[in-house]
Amino acid sequence: MGLGVPRQMVPPPGHDYYPGDEYAFRYTEYDPELANEWLDEILPNKDSEGFRLTPDGQQLNIIVTTAPIFGPWVDIAEQVGRAWEAVGVKTTVDVVTRSLLQTRSDGNEAMVTTMSQGRTSFIFSVPDETSPIWWRSFIGPAYGVWHESNGQEGIEPPDEMKELVALHLQGVTLPPGEAAEVGKEIFRRHAENLWIIGITGLSPMSSGVIVANEDLRNVPDVAANSWPMRAPSTAFPETFFYR
Repeated sequence: MGLGVPRQMVPPPGHDYYPGDEYAFRYTEYDPELANEWLDEILPNKDSEGFRLTPDGQQLNIIVTTAPIFGPWVDIAEQVGRAWEAVGVKTTVDVVTRSLLQTRSDGNEAMVTTMSQGRTSFIFSVPDETSPIWWRSFIGPAYGVWHESNGQEGIEPPDEMKELVALHLQGVTLPPGEAAEVGKEIFRRHAENLWIIGITGLSPMSSGVIVANEDLRNVPDVAANSWPMRAPSTAFPETFFYR
């Protein structure tokens, strides 16, 4: 709808942690031919419906668990599913309540989930969207449990996830300038490895378009509706009035 830019999960240009356009737009081109070429190298066999098979002969079915929160996530998940099925990857969109989505994510029971990424500006204080550092991580809750329990519970993460956690822990201890370099490295790794697949950014889609009555005055031209921005309080609604 012209309200966003296809991009990866990185901060906006001008932010201290912005890793550069090279990473913001990595792997964002729509290219079914190239997608099929890469998938053919990994899962070349298909069933009678044209869907790709796992090495043991089972149909690969990616289940995307989504909930109607923070924007049109159900519609987005269904659109993604259609795009994946066009290249032979069977996709099931499982629409649940927000509470069940969180429960399944926390319990490491979800294959893929949808979520807005509104915390890229303060990853060292709230790292749950960018690092498997604790049990409520969106990119490996069982890894987070392993980290929090010193390896007594959960699933031991691969080295690349351990390195990601180490970068976050390092960033917490550094002054802003040095922490910014670590932040850039974290987002470079995210864009390169696609632990989170970016869809659209620089848009109001995650928080919704704000509509105000034309007689309601003193409403700022730009207002966010999101937890990170502490809205609507940051728009100072106590100063709104009707003409």
